Amino acid sequence: METWFKEKIAELVATPEFIAAEEENAKEVMENNRVWKSYVWHGDKCFFVSTITRDFDAPAGTVRGEETMTWEYDWDKTERGKWIGQSGGVLDHQATCRCLISYGEIPDEDDERYLRFREGERK
Repeated sequence: METWFKEKIAELVATPEFIAAEEENAKEVMENNRVWKSYVWHGDKCFFVSTITRDFDAPAGTVRGEETMTWEYDWDKTERGKWIGQSGGVLDHQATCRCLISYGEIPDEDDERYLRFREGERK
């Protein structure tokens, strides 16, 4: 790498703005760790499914766990749309993606269509 380029990078990363942005990013990563994100399609409709590890308040105190959130997604504008679902960890993430691909919706978690993907049963 050329010396002038290395010097320019060193100048950039030494600025207070860069340091503050990196500290904020590190804080966010520590607070909510990304586990898995997916973009899935049903017909011409796109969905964004995201699973993170985060802290939850519970009667016994703060606990750490996984949470999956799902939104409609505008692929062309790269924007999340309407929030359509919330569930648990990676098994729910996988089941949610499979349901969206197959049905274009997320059935209730006790619905047979959801359970067959969540529990790995192929009926």
